[in-house]
Amino acid sequence: FAVVKAKWYTQEVPDGISFCYRLAGTSEWTKLAATAIEPDAETKTYSAVIPGLQPSSSYEIKAVTSSQDDTRIFTFATEAAPSLYNLSFDDWYKDGQVWYPYLQGSNPTVWDSANKATASFIGSSTTPEETVVVSGKAARMESKYAMIAFAAGNLYVGKFNKIAGMGADLDWGTPFSGRPVALKGHYNYKSMPIDRTDNAHKHLVGTMDKCQIQVFLTDWDEPFHINTSKGIFVDFENDKHIIAHAMMESDKTTDGFEPFELKLQYRDVNRKPRYCVISCAASYMGDYFSGGVGSLLYVDEFEFVYE
Repeated sequence: FAVVKAKWYTQEVPDGISFCYRLAGTSEWTKLAATAIEPDAETKTYSAVIPGLQPSSSYEIKAVTSSQDDTRIFTFATEAAPSLYNLSFDDWYKDGQVWYPYLQGSNPTVWDSANKATASFIGSSTTPEETVVVSGKAARMESKYAMIAFAAGNLYVGKFNKIAGMGADLDWGTPFSGRPVALKGHYNYKSMPIDRTDNAHKHLVGTMDKCQIQVFLTDWDEPFHINTSKGIFVDFENDKHIIAHAMMESDKTTDGFEPFELKLQYRDVNRKPRYCVISCAASYMGDYFSGGVGSLLYVDEFEFVYE
């Protein structure tokens, strides 16, 4: 879509103020309906949102009234509408006990999980699912506990680096320059009472666990380096590099898959993203080794919305 604005110079608002636009190289103009126009008498300007445009395309536009057209024609270009690899969660491969959410040798891999940290003592917490699905395969995330620690089933855009103490060292983010308005998909969740916590979250014992799905866009210079043992996480409130963010948390046990749509809240509409992060977890406090053993989250068929 595009947001456009024009100014009038008469004393009163001209009749029939609107915009006409067309794809560059074509001859037929499309005029916006009167209901799409938002005038501002104080500034003598009017604006509109033009929906349904093609990505990566050049357009021409002019201001019009009931009695005349502006002789000047202005041009603008729409951005690309990129996606990410394996948003369907159909691609997987297994190496020993470790499941990976991408095809062997794929470049870039985009997705990863904590499986390399957990597989040796509790098996892979994040695995492909072929029965409980919307289409093809889905991602299955189960929160587990072993004698060492609690591990939330998780899946994220980024890369697992190594085990760091009792936690993990990982990178969040993959290069991405699109500006979608939302992320939509399907999730299926079984919530369990929280029965494992660190010392700081013992007050949560007995409350119901929550799943968490979030997406955000940033202009970091490189992926964000997380270290769960040292408590190094993204500061969503104060990180000035975050351009847009959306998140859902729910303790509701669903009856099969339910659709969701996370509408991105843009903090700045002028800066261009450099990185995108999507993260999913069966236990919302999993970063703090807290959650309900047996909490189970399935996700399937994600898609960016650009309209």
